[in-house]
Amino acid sequence: MPIESSARSALSQLFEVSWRSAFRVASLAVATRASPVPAGERVVVVAPHPDDELVGCGGTLLEHRRRGGTTTVVVLTDGGASRRIGRSEEETVAVRRAEAERAAERLAVDELIWLGFPEYGWAVVDAADRLAQILGSHAADVVYAPSRVDGHPVHFAVAEAVAAAITSERVRIHQAQVPLTPTLVNRAFDVSPSWSDLLEAYDAYPSQAGAIRRTLRLRRYDAALYGASVAAEAFWEVTANAYRALHTDEPWPRAFFGAREGAFRDGWAYLKGRDERRRLRRR
Repeated sequence: MPIESSARSALSQLFEVSWRSAFRVASLAVATRASPVPAGERVVVVAPHPDDELVGCGGTLLEHRRRGGTTTVVVLTDGGASRRIGRSEEETVAVRRAEAERAAERLAVDELIWLGFPEYGWAVVDAADRLAQILGSHAADVVYAPSRVDGHPVHFAVAEAVAAAITSERVRIHQAQVPLTPTLVNRAFDVSPSWSDLLEAYDAYPSQAGAIRRTLRLRRYDAALYGASVAAEAFWEVTANAYRALHTDEPWPRAFFGAREGAFRDGWAYLKGRDERRRLRRR
């Protein structure tokens, strides 16, 4: 590793330690505490891209399986627009599908459903129809779905499709690069018992290693915020009706800030968009 990169990495780690310390102090005012996942739940995870199932709730999936639950992952788009791989779109899709299948094995997922819509070439109504069929046949207790607290247009479009497809299922909104923060989080799960298995699952996505490094920091921050020992995953649990209501208007462009390559501005990801999060909580 070049000296400059090594120094930057060391500085980033120092910033991460500082942020974690700040979050431990902030946790004194946070009502939500990390708990084990409920036993025996039937869950369906909707991932906008291959890797979002892992980024959003990989540790929680492992904990569901450990506690007797059943898990289904639905990957909606093929991830073919990723610029990180440096290959043709067709080759990129093949790489990302293989990674998703490998991750599903490591997460002990009961079923992986690859819908494979082109990343930027699909209609919400078509995706909603497919999701409605899947949810209707799986009788899920809870659906893990993407957040509108996000900066990615595909994530928001998939959230709209989920909102149109769900009927009576509870929804646990998962986060990607943009934290939900304690303003919205009302469920947090301690995924510390599955930490080593989760790290192994993350290794199934080498093409997304940069995004995954950011995600690991957020897991550690959430442990500090919600009282877990090593890592936690945070969610905003709502009813189906409430989830639909969240998607009746357009997202605020540039409302939020996501974690970047280094930890230097991670605190800003928790602060920017605070007023919009409060507005969403009141809906």
